[in-house]
Amino acid sequence: MNSRTSVCHFTSVHPPGDTRIFVKECRSLAAAGCELHLVVANAESTTRDGVKIIGVPVPSSRIARMLLGAGKGYRAALAVDADIYHFHDPELLRFARRLKRAGKCVVYDSHEDLPRQIAHKHYIPSWLKPLAARCAEWLENRWVRHCDAVVTATAFIRDRFARVNARAVDVCNYPSLDELPAPDFNATRERAACYIGSITSVRGIREKIRMMDGASFTLLLGGPFAPPELLTEMMAQPGWKNVEYAGPLSRAQVVDMLRRSAVGLVTMHNSPNYAEALPVKMFEYMAAGIPVVTNGIPLWKKIAEENHCGVAVDIEDTAAFRNAVEALLNDPQRCMELGKNGRRAVEEKFNWTVEERKLIALYRELAGHD
Repeated sequence: MNSRTSVCHFTSVHPPGDTRIFVKECRSLAAAGCELHLVVANAESTTRDGVKIIGVPVPSSRIARMLLGAGKGYRAALAVDADIYHFHDPELLRFARRLKRAGKCVVYDSHEDLPRQIAHKHYIPSWLKPLAARCAEWLENRWVRHCDAVVTATAFIRDRFARVNARAVDVCNYPSLDELPAPDFNATRERAACYIGSITSVRGIREKIRMMDGASFTLLLGGPFAPPELLTEMMAQPGWKNVEYAGPLSRAQVVDMLRRSAVGLVTMHNSPNYAEALPVKMFEYMAAGIPVVTNGIPLWKKIAEENHCGVAVDIEDTAAFRNAVEALLNDPQRCMELGKNGRRAVEEKFNWTVEERKLIALYRELAGHD
């Protein structure tokens, strides 16, 4: 930035080390010269990598967080008196007009396609989901009109918001080449496939554990289970004996698990919520130089096949799923070729450096530094 623009990112949902919010967006903007604050729930107040983190204690229950915690976070953010406010949760959209009336520039960051995402919220009753999705889309569109810009995680979400806010920019969650340096393709990897990320039914955990029954390899599994009782259910399955579960992972642990693995799994169900999604894990696997085995969602299949970096399979066909992984593990030369192709694709186009430029360009425009 040409001057010390003051920026406040805030979230009532995400952790202080969130990959998109802190690792990528906040750090990139701080490095570009912004005075960066991050207001985040239940975190220790500190300064990291040029970002001043402001922790706000909020209730742990979902309803209390939305009704009380969001307001506490807003008041803490407002006290920063920043030039630009950038928030990351739909429940915070109701503060957009207040910030505008206070003369602030407001950016909404849409991580996921909320109306389609609601269909997979386990805590919303099935009969209520269609109405909840319609209401969410109506409210989100209404509030977004008051924002100065919308940042989205995919081009599909960008196009949806472009109908109600002309300044919509897609900033995709592609991996950072600094965080995932070029792999050593001559290094020995374990006979293992990995899955890293949130672990839920709709993200294919049952299909993965079913596939592991009788498998000749290990599944390295990292991430939180939701709901927590799903872990107990999976541990009772025969395939669990071939699983190494590490729990939620730090970014350093993610890198370590990727170094150990020979194949990466992308297994979300073929549903409207994921049809146009760009799973971070898919591009992290590619950056780590390991081939991808993905469910047959057309967009993901296209990425894997056009970049010659993986294979698509119907994960509900347990034998076909297992055979696809084992075929790769049994052919180290093919694994290496697919891994090199994936790494090349990330270096050329699917990386944070490309997306960072779009984010910084938007901020220069908002700050009036064209």
